[in-house]
Amino acid sequence: MIPYKYHAAKISWLKNELDKLPKIYIGKDVVNVITPDGKRVRYKHNSKNAIKIEPVIVKRKKLEDEYNELMSLWKQIYRSPPPVYTMPVPCNTKLDYGFFEKAAPGMNTFPMTNCTEYKGIKFRSKNEQIAAYVLDQMGLPYKYETAVITKENEIICPDFLIGVVEINRCFYYEVCGRTEDSQYLDRKLNDKKKLIRDGYRMGRDVHFIYAPDSHSFDIGQMRHQILSAIEGLIPEQ
Repeated sequence: MIPYKYHAAKISWLKNELDKLPKIYIGKDVVNVITPDGKRVRYKHNSKNAIKIEPVIVKRKKLEDEYNELMSLWKQIYRSPPPVYTMPVPCNTKLDYGFFEKAAPGMNTFPMTNCTEYKGIKFRSKNEQIAAYVLDQMGLPYKYETAVITKENEIICPDFLIGVVEINRCFYYEVCGRTEDSQYLDRKLNDKKKLIRDGYRMGRDVHFIYAPDSHSFDIGQMRHQILSAIEGLIPEQ
């Protein structure tokens, strides 16, 4: 189940995106278009303008389907209408969605051994591959091993930077395994200390999940953790 504030924010974001697009009505011989500023135009089927607007028709249909599905689900769960969030949702840190869009993946130069591949991305562990799969299933975009440059000019590459466009935020997610490897754990702990020193907030800007191996990876725990993280980042209305 989608948490309350995240559910409402998704609805607000979808409504906002739909308001940016023209309304399109396909008739027998013509395509009727009402632009966001109220202008009405008509295009004949198979005309250049009608063909040009086809991607907008597809995009609007996809957004409308998702909006209607979320609204239907809301009405099944709650009696009152969803609170309306102003878009973009205010962000009081640099980790807004624009930061996510600009971040470059694959910045970790530490050699990979025994890597595994998923959707064209090489991951350092099976656990990280599972985490990527879970994020895909949740519909959350991510970038693998983006770089954080600390105030001491050191480079840290957390496993995932997760973007949440509906709430104008992103956050880091670390998948920690190999709990029997003291050097690995020391490196992770040092990275954590550096992030805290630079003002990154554990449990808000950075999240961790621990699994010694892929057999002990708890997908349900990760889903719950991610949804709770997103819910905690949304301001109260």
